[in-house]
Amino acid sequence: MNLPTLHTILLQAAPSWLEHSLHGNGKINVVVAVVGLIVLGLGLWMWRMDLRLKRMEEQQRK
Repeated sequence: MNLPTLHTILLQAAPSWLEHSLHGNGKINVVVAVVGLIVLGLGLWMWRMDLRLKRMEEQQRK
C-alpha cells in the first residue's frame, strides 16, 4: 500500500468518525459553543488590549 492510497483511505474514514462520534451524540453543539467562546474571549481581550495601548500612547505624547 503506497502513501497516496493510505491518505485517501484516511480522508474517507474521517467524516464517518466525526459524524458518528460528535454529531451522532449531540456533542458537536458543545464543540461549536466552546470554540465560539474561545474566539469571543480572544476578540474581547484584543479589543481591551488595544484600548489600553491607545491610552498609554496618549499619555506618552503629553
